[in-house]
Amino acid sequence: MQLAPPIDTSGSPSIAQIDLITRQVGLNHSILKEKALEHCVEALLAHEIGHHVKYPGTWAVHARLRLIERSVLPLEEYSLLNLFTDVLINARLGRDAALRGQFIDIYRAFTGDPLHATDAKGDRKWTRDPVFSVYLAIYEELWQLDEGHLMGPGEPYFAERYPDYRAQAQLLAQDLTPLGSNLYTQYLFFASILLHYVEPEPKGSDPFDCTPGGPSPDDWAEALRPSSAERAAIERALREGWLTREMGERLQQDALADRIAGLPGQLGDDATLVPEVMAAWYRREAERWLFRPPAQRRLGEAVVPVTPIAWEPGDPVAEIDWITTLIQRGPVLGAAEPLRRERIAEYEGLDVHLWQPRMEIYLDVSGSMPDPRAAEN
Repeated sequence: MQLAPPIDTSGSPSIAQIDLITRQVGLNHSILKEKALEHCVEALLAHEIGHHVKYPGTWAVHARLRLIERSVLPLEEYSLLNLFTDVLINARLGRDAALRGQFIDIYRAFTGDPLHATDAKGDRKWTRDPVFSVYLAIYEELWQLDEGHLMGPGEPYFAERYPDYRAQAQLLAQDLTPLGSNLYTQYLFFASILLHYVEPEPKGSDPFDCTPGGPSPDDWAEALRPSSAERAAIERALREGWLTREMGERLQQDALADRIAGLPGQLGDDATLVPEVMAAWYRREAERWLFRPPAQRRLGEAVVPVTPIAWEPGDPVAEIDWITTLIQRGPVLGAAEPLRRERIAEYEGLDVHLWQPRMEIYLDVSGSMPDPRAAEN
């Protein structure tokens, strides 16, 4: 695999990122110098390539994960996907001691003290997204670090507020990777635990958001029909009790309208992407019915049909003119006594393309069909 040299993305909130369309990797030189993390470039580059290779690999896979997520986490501006793919990548790369040490240095450089603010009563309060704190705890368990080594000095306060978090971090560290090759199964397991720590108001930007941009309309359109891997993941999640009954019902409905409702911006203030996605969806549906003409059109004698005559048993069925039959004899008599047409040369020696296309278009303008942006029309 060949990738272009990394570019400088100083000014971006992320320390490193990869564009899944152009496959361009970027490193934030300003953050690397500010945090003295120049020695961690190898781990950062390996991590970004991990997004390209497998997690998620393509925006189409990301779109499918996001539509599943919208059913279990209906917050437009919040997502667990980047943290989820980061854990899978770093768990694999962290088997190398040198890379593991670099990842530890990176996370410790961003730890700080999440208790620096106070509430109205003067008590110190947690200012970091609780999900991100559990995310760091997963690495502490995965790499057998002391409690708080990555979470920072506020770990005892967090443990008091969420007494079960450590056991759940241990469970994720132990079972997430061995769940198998079904990425959707792994995500549902991951989300079933971290959903308990999601707060409606996200706290600050994520310096580890690795994938700028987003799926194209064609990617979203491809994701509107759930795959067999998604269905298998949902069935297992229900068997294992990872999802509530309500979540399971939403995921198992498999209705196109429900998937469409999960598109970015749908049912919100900015739904400009939805018409493009649905247009791509209809193009994909139409392509299944397209007839491809022969690569080489043969020439033959130009013929015209003669006056209709009665079809007799033994005559070629292909010569029956059903439209003329129905018009002249009706559906009852026509079925018993169809008419046929022979074809004769229009002009001797005149050759034309034997394959001559015809098109009929039927347009329903009655207004009775559903809105094509919200349901399959």
